[in-house]
Amino acid sequence: MPDFVRFLLCLFGLCILLLGVLLHWVARYFCPVKWISIYREILKRDGWAGLIRQAGWPVAIGLFSFFLLKGLAWLALAYGGLEMLR
Repeated sequence: MPDFVRFLLCLFGLCILLLGVLLHWVARYFCPVKWISIYREILKRDGWAGLIRQAGWPVAIGLFSFFLLKGLAWLALAYGGLEMLR
């Protein structure tokens, strides 16, 4: 793989990491986290169908998007880290 592509992947991973830290800081100081824990408990207890029934489609889509983006960010960081070690 060319060095430029490897550099871009590492830069992308670093940007994702910094974005995650920034979002964590914003969520901690500016957003009430209690409502997220309520929805996570509903999701654990009743599954996606129970979450849609109790909270509605926008909340279900928001939580699904959050978990999807979080997983993709971790994959990008892992791949960027592996590329940096090579």
